[in-house]
Amino acid sequence: MAEAGALYNASRRIASASGLQEIVVAVAEGVPVPIINRVVLWNIERDPMGEVEAFTVVAGWHSGEGTLPLPVGTRFSVIEVPATRLALTAEPIFFDDAQSDERVDAAGRALLQRQNIRGLAMLPLWVGTRQVAALLLEAQEAHHFTEGEIRPYRALVQQMAVAIENLRLLDETHHRATQLETAAQVSRAASSILSMDELLATSVNLIRDRFDLYYVGLFLVDEAGKFAILHAGTGEAGRQMLERGHKLAVGDGSMIGWCVANAQARIALDVGEEAARFDNPLLPETRSEMALPLLSHGRVIGAMTIQSKEESAFSEVDKAAKKKLIHPNKAARIKSRLSKLLKKPTVSKTKKTPKKKSS
Repeated sequence: MAEAGALYNASRRIASASGLQEIVVAVAEGVPVPIINRVVLWNIERDPMGEVEAFTVVAGWHSGEGTLPLPVGTRFSVIEVPATRLALTAEPIFFDDAQSDERVDAAGRALLQRQNIRGLAMLPLWVGTRQVAALLLEAQEAHHFTEGEIRPYRALVQQMAVAIENLRLLDETHHRATQLETAAQVSRAASSILSMDELLATSVNLIRDRFDLYYVGLFLVDEAGKFAILHAGTGEAGRQMLERGHKLAVGDGSMIGWCVANAQARIALDVGEEAARFDNPLLPETRSEMALPLLSHGRVIGAMTIQSKEESAFSEVDKAAKKKLIHPNKAARIKSRLSKLLKKPTVSKTKKTPKKKSS
């Protein structure tokens, strides 16, 4: 009866949760196991082909004792820490002592030692035929998980998965609504502002503010097609770059240059180990960047850089939304008036690229 009551209360809290953190707390506090001092939720990142490339910590709970869980936003590449692939499973997987388990590679063992994790359970969260996340139950001491300890979690993971998927869909809806509202504002500006410079400045500021971005800049290609010249940039960094006539060569030397040369968007989702690429001293906090081409009649006339302070900031939803935001900037006359919807570019997504200049 006590277990049924605890499950009912946890289930009710999951159903009313407004975020991932509330879901994890509802489960951890609703069906506590004394040995478990951390409960962590991993989101699964996939490439455009659907292959898993990384896991990201999106929520965590701590009992108040022992080592703290890794902070939200911590990212594990499956290439760098192959043991993380163990979380891709149809059924829960258990480790009595993960640090000595032969299934764990050297990189994974080092991570477990740093975090002082010995007893470990990985519970997959599935919606239909797709795994959406993994829930980790962590203990600082070696521990054999009994069926009685795991049974309540088994009962809740399906509801958790559905709740997480619903939050994702809600977030996607919000992004789309914000994108449409911002596109409408840019379109209204295009019809009422006569000065191109003022129009571009208004556009980049609207996009930055609506999506809470670090920096947005818009480049137009010169007549010779050799350089992308900054025509609008947000904040003090944008003002200074405009004053000095900031420009980037078309080609492989920068995100913007590559984007213009290839007529494709380029995305750096995680620059934690690639910070040198973002070497612009005016934008020291950039951690993720998207470069999106501006097309008119099949010709690339410029590109927009969108930058965030967060690693892995740009999801597939963000990609689609921000591509559409550029559409109102199609030139009625090349580089003299931006007004109509642009044709969608194709996207080439990269996590690691050779060192390039920051946009």
